[in-house]
Amino acid sequence: MTTQVNTINTTLSAAQLLAKIEEVTAAERVTKAGLSVLSRELLAHAYEHGDVQLINTLMGTDDSGNFRLTPMNWRTAAMYFNNFVAFTSNYEKDVQAFATKGRGNRQALVFNKKSKAKYERLLPTVEAWLAEPTNDIWSWSDENVTMDDKQVDYLKNIANDISKAMDEEKGNHSAVEVLATIIDNTDIDLATLKAFLERPVESPAVQGEPETTQVAA
Repeated sequence: MTTQVNTINTTLSAAQLLAKIEEVTAAERVTKAGLSVLSRELLAHAYEHGDVQLINTLMGTDDSGNFRLTPMNWRTAAMYFNNFVAFTSNYEKDVQAFATKGRGNRQALVFNKKSKAKYERLLPTVEAWLAEPTNDIWSWSDENVTMDDKQVDYLKNIANDISKAMDEEKGNHSAVEVLATIIDNTDIDLATLKAFLERPVESPAVQGEPETTQVAA
């Protein structure tokens, strides 16, 4: 059996890696603190001045076409501002699926025109919300946001990969090769294989075979 030779080498020392971890941690803290302030002040600005362009800027992209917020922070912010901002927007049409479920492509959240009916309904709520200094995007998300992310069906992926591996026009591997790969890369032992081979298997119904009706004696 051939012994694999490890050729992986890190380019950073342990001390340098630790410094990077601290750098990322500090950046995360700054981002969280910054969004806390922005979530309150941008709401206040929108209601005082009737101006949502700064919110659109935060929820859009920079000059290089990159979103200003990470996907998770952006999703939370999209739901937060949609909940409080009394302007029409593209939330339901273009944003909601990605914001709530992480599905589809992320598109900039854009608020457009002030909605008088929505303004009258939301104004007391926003006034009460901003009156409490500890209320921000994070306290709101703790109570209102549950990320519904699509679960990965690993068994289905395995079945698809095996099918492709054995397809003559793709992997063109034999069943023995596939089984050997599975066994070599898992903790499957002989007892597990024996239990698998001895498992009860239902015989598939033969197409076109008439059903047999048992008649009581």
